[in-house]
Amino acid sequence: MAFFENIHKHFSSEVNLTELSSLCYNLTMPSSQIFQHPQAQTLISYIRDEYGGELEFLWADSPDTAVWRHPENHKWYGIIFALPARKLSLDSDDLVDVANFKLPPDMIADLIDHEHFFEGYHMNKTHWLTIKLDGTVPTDQILTLLDISYRLTLPRSMQPHP
Repeated sequence: MAFFENIHKHFSSEVNLTELSSLCYNLTMPSSQIFQHPQAQTLISYIRDEYGGELEFLWADSPDTAVWRHPENHKWYGIIFALPARKLSLDSDDLVDVANFKLPPDMIADLIDHEHFFEGYHMNKTHWLTIKLDGTVPTDQILTLLDISYRLTLPRSMQPHP
């Protein structure tokens, strides 16, 4: 109980939850040390430059997992994380950087090859695609898929009309 009493004493009743969250889940390692592949760094830079998105590390027990989400509706449009390749049913224990994007189901079905593109890891397999960020998928293709995910997850009022 002492922990919560200290938090209560330190913060007023109008605590800024973003500030509190950053104190609780303060990441001490820069993303360039977590996500090793240059393609992952390109993706991180592209999102920052194109959409103003910054990585959000939401889970203290998963410091190698981050999301990008819209500030307007908090919907995720991308997830980046590192995991052993074997978790994707690949024959390696090496860590690989991957990204998850929300895409139309027919597009996902056409892309899945279980070598570069996978059903969404830890996500709805119908609506999310996992992509290896190891240079084997052209960066332009990854950025195009990201742009689709970004648009699909915008608030309805902000989505482009056909």
